[in-house]
Amino acid sequence: MKAFPEFADMPPEFWALVKLTSEVLGYTVRNAGLVKAHTASEIAEVCKKTNTRVSDKLVEKAARYSAMRAALLNDFVKGALMDAAAARIACEPLLRQHIEEGLRCKIPLNKQKGDMKQIAYFTAMINILAEKAIKHTPLLPVNSALMMTPTDWFMSGMMTET
Repeated sequence: MKAFPEFADMPPEFWALVKLTSEVLGYTVRNAGLVKAHTASEIAEVCKKTNTRVSDKLVEKAARYSAMRAALLNDFVKGALMDAAAARIACEPLLRQHIEEGLRCKIPLNKQKGDMKQIAYFTAMINILAEKAIKHTPLLPVNSALMMTPTDWFMSGMMTET
């Protein structure tokens, strides 16, 4: 996915405002499967409630970004996403490889509770594929250099003090 050119050079304050707004108001519309688009007035209210001082211009830009992001994710990306059942099916062969090949990466669980708690399939797939790719790269021996601490690296001469 490419960044929106209009927002490519925004300062850290902008991204902090986008994140704060999403964390306070939520990322999605509950039970609708949609990403929220936050309005300028909603963002201004979040700033007021959290004692965050930003310019009206930054609030307007954050609202424009929120609307563009929501439209992109809701109208174009959503159809390409997997549901939990499809993700589980895609992940199962990789989980078998994780066991059979003795891979060491973590298989994380989602943040749900009870019956809803299960493997975070997308993250698990990324972890497994990344380890397999690294493991099969001759310049990066997984069983030695990548499993070393910075102190081990320094002591082995692989890293020097600056």
